[in-house]
Amino acid sequence: MNKPTLQDFFESLAFNLSTPMRYSCVVSNCLEVERAKYFDELLNNHLEIVKVPAFASPKELVDFLKAHHNLVLYFEDEILSKRIEYIRLLEGAICANDLGKPWFVTYEGDNFVFKGKIIIASRLSKEELKKREQLHYILRDSIVL
Repeated sequence: MNKPTLQDFFESLAFNLSTPMRYSCVVSNCLEVERAKYFDELLNNHLEIVKVPAFASPKELVDFLKAHHNLVLYFEDEILSKRIEYIRLLEGAICANDLGKPWFVTYEGDNFVFKGKIIIASRLSKEELKKREQLHYILRDSIVL
């Protein structure tokens, strides 16, 4: 069996965007030329992908996730370098328990289930991401390219 190519991975990502189930993906080395090419194609061909703006507070992220809880959201690299409060909110949107039940996005007594899809682009390599202990659950429950 042949090893999947980068193109295969991005075609799979595009397919998963069309399914009704929750899905999350972290694209590592997103600035690498070939990955950037495929990633740009994906973003340009899937107009349903919502680019997430920068947030000044965790509350703004919660409000955005709640308002867009059924959509495909695209986060840029900086989100993985934010304070732990932001990471915990992403965990709530991405992760599920051992039975597949989604975690809640929880902040200051407010909680809800995120039902959409999340794509995170990172400049870091898989190895660099795995070294960040605070990303453990996000990487565990996401496809990491």
